[in-house]
Amino acid sequence: FLFSVENLCRDIFLRSNMDHQGFIPVSTIASFNRVRSLTSDTSIILDALRNSAVVEVQGDRLRKRHDGASWAL
Repeated sequence: FLFSVENLCRDIFLRSNMDHQGFIPVSTIASFNRVRSLTSDTSIILDALRNSAVVEVQGDRLRKRHDGASWAL
């Protein structure tokens, strides 16, 4: 959901926390209420997303797969 085109079009906070390559720290994602209601454990979040077709995991950072850098502000 967070990395959907629909959400990225309107979520300026998420995009403003991206680095120039479009990556965002998993700790930022873990702080969101919707994610925190499931878990705040960043290792669980990273493990869950590691094989995602939508999200790319690099270390402790996440970005939209394929065109992630284009969403950075």
